[in-house]
Amino acid sequence: MAYEITLEDDSTTWVSPAPNTPLTEQVIEATSEVTTLDLNIYVDLFNTKRVWTIRWGYMDAAGYAALKGFYDRQFTALKFPEVTIPDMGVTSVVVRATLSEQNITDESGLVENVELVLRETIQSTDNYFVS
Repeated sequence: MAYEITLEDDSTTWVSPAPNTPLTEQVIEATSEVTTLDLNIYVDLFNTKRVWTIRWGYMDAAGYAALKGFYDRQFTALKFPEVTIPDMGVTSVVVRATLSEQNITDESGLVENVELVLRETIQSTDNYFVS
């Protein structure tokens, strides 16, 4: 299955080249767990969020520049992008993006070992982030 990943913000929409596997989805939990004196556990379950880790072995310079643009606009526009991954049932989810360093392998600008991590969150106001 070739996963199609679409990133979108107020400036542009970008459809990724097919990523390498594994494409991982991790669930993170907001919980509070207490172990009682009789060794039972008491747990408050608050919420869950998802984190997607997407890897490409190689990406051309234009593709990496597009990803870097999404990363940079989080700080300049103070707005997170949205991700859509139809094969995983993900549609227009607001995410905080982090991007690996740029490892250029040849004179054409080919970048190797690109990793994009997208953490599900909410969109904040214009003057601060909530994550």
